Amino acid sequence: MKDMRLFIALNISPFLLKRIQHTLEELKACLPPKGLRWVPIDNMHLTLKFLGDVPASKIHGIQLALRKTAEQSKPCNIEISKLGAYPDILKPRVIWIGVSSDHHLINLYANLEKNLTSIGYEPERRGFSPHITLARISKKAATIEIAQISSALSKLDIAPLGTCSINAIHLFKSELNRTGAVYSELFSTPINANI
Repeated sequence: MKDMRLFIALNISPFLLKRIQHTLEELKACLPPKGLRWVPIDNMHLTLKFLGDVPASKIHGIQLALRKTAEQSKPCNIEISKLGAYPDILKPRVIWIGVSSDHHLINLYANLEKNLTSIGYEPERRGFSPHITLARISKKAATIEIAQISSALSKLDIAPLGTCSINAIHLFKSELNRTGAVYSELFSTPINANI
């Protein structure tokens, strides 16, 4: 069996996805039409860890690490608000919407990193900056298009979109095709509510 491109993520509630969809439509009306690749609403989630190409033989160990993380963690509430870009607004490559939470999300992430490190995955060096990717600037975007996107982003702000509860951790497979990435869930485990 060939390697699978995998990542670990948290799902966003349908209610918040609808609000994000509405915000996306507003952003599309404000931002230049060229140079951006928008993420389909069905692909939006809060990524915890991108694992890359993983052999089938390692999937069971990852599932055990997710179960252990879920047992060590508590459900959390997240709030979605604030528009931003990586690496920054002046030279955007990725446009995102921010996610804030109580300490339970930070603890969940720390538990996940510890459990994945124990099975051979390198910890993330950049630290945890929870966000939902809305769009990516095309590699073919002209300098003037990037400048226009940057200028428009610097004038935009959004109100908080709401909160949702996070009660499970998911392992996804990502398959690339001509129209973009298609995600499918391989495994899910509920977060322990009894600790």
